[in-house]
Amino acid sequence: MKRIEIIFSQALREDLLEWVEAASKDLSPKPMYTLIPEVLGKGNSNPKMNDAVWPEVNEIIIIYTDHVARLGDVAFATNPFELFLNYGNQIRARSLAKQTFLTQLCCGAYGYLPTEKAERGSHYSAFVSSGTTGHVGGEMLVRKTLKEINEMFAEGCKQA
Repeated sequence: MKRIEIIFSQALREDLLEWVEAASKDLSPKPMYTLIPEVLGKGNSNPKMNDAVWPEVNEIIIIYTDHVARLGDVAFATNPFELFLNYGNQIRARSLAKQTFLTQLCCGAYGYLPTEKAERGSHYSAFVSSGTTGHVGGEMLVRKTLKEINEMFAEGCKQA
């Protein structure tokens, strides 16, 4: 079980909840969520709320899901790495979802996931000490994530 946190303005509350309900109407099992109202911020010195620095009260919705989840036309995917940009771009570009959100360093922190180019260029984040796998693991992650997303978006498929 994973969780997706969306921080939003309280002005969007009704729209966001309607979207979650509509997007999950035909799904089984239904996605679970928790709504946390009145999320306050803190500036450098004092709490900021409803003033020029923190003009609105925000809220958080936490949606509980598996590694990859579908809500309507949107896909969410998590992974425990800090991805090089190329991997995220590949997943978003080849995803069948209208929009794909990727959450990094989720449920573990396995360090950087470098590309082959970064490894060849001896980029600091491509060293073994900066992560747990190299570009081969990154390519595997892209294939696995895309397979899971695209299976959910195959014609006629409705899944939570």
